[in-house]
This record gives sequence, structure tokens and C-alpha cells, in this order.
Amino acid sequence: MEKTQIKNINIKTNQFRIIKLLLLTLILNYINLFSKGDSLLTVTPKNGDGINVLLQRYNLSTDKNSIEVFKTLNKDNFDKNDNLILDKNYILPIKVYNYNGINIRTSINNNDRTYAEKIQDYNLEMQKKGLKKNFKSDKILWEPIEKILDDTFINELNKNINTNIKIVKQIDEKAIEIKLDKQNVIIDNKITKDKNKIQKKGIVVEPLFGKDNQDVKILSNKLNGVTYYLDAGHGGVDPGAVGVCNNIEMHEDEYAYDVTLRLARKLIENGADVYMIVQDKEDGIRETRYLNNKFDETYYGGIPITMENKLRLRTRANIVNELFNINEYKNKKHQLVTIHVDSRISEKRIDIFFYYQSKNNRSKITANTLLNTIENKYNKAQPGRGYKGSVTSRNLYMLNNTLPPAVYIELGNLQNPLDQVRFLEVNNRQAIANWLCDGFIKDND
Repeated sequence: MEKTQIKNINIKTNQFRIIKLLLLTLILNYINLFSKGDSLLTVTPKNGDGINVLLQRYNLSTDKNSIEVFKTLNKDNFDKNDNLILDKNYILPIKVYNYNGINIRTSINNNDRTYAEKIQDYNLEMQKKGLKKNFKSDKILWEPIEKILDDTFINELNKNINTNIKIVKQIDEKAIEIKLDKQNVIIDNKITKDKNKIQKKGIVVEPLFGKDNQDVKILSNKLNGVTYYLDAGHGGVDPGAVGVCNNIEMHEDEYAYDVTLRLARKLIENGADVYMIVQDKEDGIRETRYLNNKFDETYYGGIPITMENKLRLRTRANIVNELFNINEYKNKKHQLVTIHVDSRISEKRIDIFFYYQSKNNRSKITANTLLNTIENKYNKAQPGRGYKGSVTSRNLYMLNNTLPPAVYIELGNLQNPLDQVRFLEVNNRQAIANWLCDGFIKDND
């Protein structure tokens, strides 16, 4: 590499670091400005709480800036690993007002009716969660500081940085995006890599696979340099589709998760780095026909899977994006794989089919490679059976709001008796995983 190129890269890197420091400083100053004369909410963590879990409980953002603000507000209240301490009180970026009994606008000194309605909705949501009483009875109003981050603040930030860099507020994700020389860099909360994954010589130990399957021997380097983010559909409080066979309920999330675990193991055997976005530390790969219907799955990092659908999807996508940001420059290729089981009328039999990101050609290529692989496998395993899988684009949240190239897989119809055999038979679940892995290997040839 030429010296001038190295110099330009170093300038950009230093510039980006300065911008991040400036951004954090301005946010903290902004909080101090708006909290002057008013108190901020103080809470005590529950057993098992981390910073992310605590912030999410109060519907607060968990992007990198929010984490840094929280740490600054609570300096010296963490152990050496930045964990919360149970007997400590923690300040949240939530202003506490006395409700005057008239209206919210005069109570918080803000005449914006729409904004006052948002604050009302927030307080009612906190009431539903059991975190506070009705503000009209206890005369206490909460206002999250992050909801104050308006266009005036963004304009103030832009005045303080070079004109070739623009900071834009992303309302939907409550994140801040820095556009630098036409490259978008999202400042996100970095998720620590799973500590349970232990590397031995030629072996990866992954407890998520269960005691009988946790030692994974590396058999090839065909997928070296590739990171897979495997997203088993639904989970936790959300079972997804529900089918019935022999009067036993079959929950989509359980069968999608088992196939995803098996795929993860195959990918690791071939040298890939793999992250399971939905996790169940109790189950592992199961060798039974009927899988127990449980509701204890969490997201990567122990983040709870909430009841609210949009929040579930947003959290899921944010975790994928945070992991991608961590690994973007570590490995050369990245792939998000979302696995579901469809639900149609019981008479409708469905072959495995695929969705891709409409504006991502890499995503489309991967989906077609997987389709062709599955078709070839069926032609060899069951000559004359035929295969009617498909590849199309679709407007789905996990395709539209994630950074790595993504492929969305539907494994069959959970209502159809013939398709149910695809999930009930252990060998069939393993075959699906094997065939998909072969497809990903072909995709990376």
C-alpha cells in the first residue's frame, strides 16, 4: 500500500474518533442542560440485570451512545467487568417532574401537544409494566431524555463538525448515523462475544448444542473467513405457528430452532464463525420426534424476547447489526440466515422456499444457490418426487432492516401432515441442515 493511502486512512480513522468523542460530549452536555433543576430517575437493578436489560425495561435505547451516557451518569457503580451491582442505585436518563394536575404540557413546560401525548403514552406503558403508578394519582411524570433529541440538537451537532460529515437522526431506531465520505457508520452498542464458546485445537466447544453435541471437530476450511448470523424464528413468549399432530401441539419456534442449531454445527465444522441470535441454554440439539414447547428462549447476550411484536423484531435486527459492526472487518463475508416454518391450510403441502433482500444482489444469488442445492438433493434422494421451491423478494422487517446480506427460509407447512414428517423425523431435520450447509459452501466457492 502506498504511503499516501496509509496517511489518508489514518486521517479518516482519527477524524472518526474525534467525531465520536464530540458526539458523546455534546449528548452529555445536552442531558445536563435539560436536567438542570430537575431530578433524574434512580432505580435498583434486579438479579441478572445487565445494562441492556435495565435500559430496555424502561424502553430506553441501548445504542452505544446510550450505554456511554448511562455509564457516565453512574460512574464508579460497576464491577471490574462493567456489570451492575445489586445493592447499588443507578441513575437513568429519565427526568422526573411533578404533575400539576392540569396537563402534561404545563407540567413539563413544553407546549407541543403531540410531544405531550408521547410522554403520556410512555408513562402509561411504564404503568402497564408495573414500574410506576398512574401519573394523575401519584402526581409524578417521567420523561426519557432521549425523546428530547430533536432537530435543533442535530443541527447543533452539525455546526461543530467538518462540513463534509453529516449527522442524521434516525427516528425509528433512535440511533445516530454518521455519514463519512459516502460510507455509513452506525454507532451501536457492541455486544460482547459469547464467553461460552471455547476454542481448543481443532475443536470448538459450543454448550448451546447440548452435552452430547457441544464438541465440534473442524473438518474443513471451506467456510473460513465467513460469519453467519443464524436467526431461528420467533421464540420466548412467541411460539410462532402452531400445528397439531396426534393431539400434540407443534410450535414453530421449537422446530425452527432445532434445525438452526444443526445448521450452526455443520457450518462450524466447515470453519465458519457462527452466532445464534435466538438461544436456549437448556435444550440443545434434540433427538426426539416431538419437541417440548417452552418459552424460555432469549436473544444473544441474554436479552429477553418481549411480548410486543415490533420491539421483538427491532431488538432482533439490532443484535444482528451490532454483531455485524463488530465483525465487519474481521471476516471477508457475512450472511444472515432467518429460518421459519410456514402455516397454511392443512391441505397445502409446501417445499422449502426462500426470500431475499430486494436491493441486494448477493442476497438473491445466495437464495438461488440454496434453491438449486435443495432441488439437486431431492433429485438424488427421491428421484421423480419433484421440487416446487421458489425464490422471491419480500418486504419483511428482518430483510429490510439488517446490514449483512440476508436470506429468509421457510421450511414447510406446519399444518400439513406430510410436511410435519419433515420436522418430526430427526433424520429429516438433520438432512435439512446438511443440505443448507452444502448450499452455503457452494455459495462461497
